[in-house]
Amino acid sequence: MTQPTQRLPWYRPTNGRLVLLGAAATLVFGVAGVIWGTLFPETFESQLFDAGPESSFTIGKVVAFPEPNIYLIGMEDGQLRALDGVVKANGCTVEYRPDDPRGAARNPRQQPGVYVDPCSGAVWAADGDGLSGTDSSLRTFIVMQSTASDGSKHVQVEVIGDRHPTPRTPSK
Repeated sequence: MTQPTQRLPWYRPTNGRLVLLGAAATLVFGVAGVIWGTLFPETFESQLFDAGPESSFTIGKVVAFPEPNIYLIGMEDGQLRALDGVVKANGCTVEYRPDDPRGAARNPRQQPGVYVDPCSGAVWAADGDGLSGTDSSLRTFIVMQSTASDGSKHVQVEVIGDRHPTPRTPSK
């Protein structure tokens, strides 16, 4: 006499058709992803920008570079911070207002100055931290040091993304 087979409670025999269907779906989606990536490649723009000699930057001083649309500021700890002048949320270009007192409490050495988004009205302190009208800081870029051929130390900024955004009109 044969004894009945005892099944484990968590074990269920697989259905061969379901396994085949899952493998086919994985293959189809994988091939579709490769084709999509080939036809519509993701573009990534990056450039190394020479911001000039290190000696031209001081703590609390904002230096604007209109062509790549970035701002550099000397921080309290002696480091430089590079800020994106293009607001990620709406593509508008910020305006730096050096005499605006709204950022003085947050700025290095309590100096006045803020960035204002003319499209949304958002305001950021000189270090890029949001003050009003936004929940996020301005994007930052990597700042590096290099030695020029004459031996002077230069500031290099790795600038990422489209530096010539479509001009936007401020909303009223």
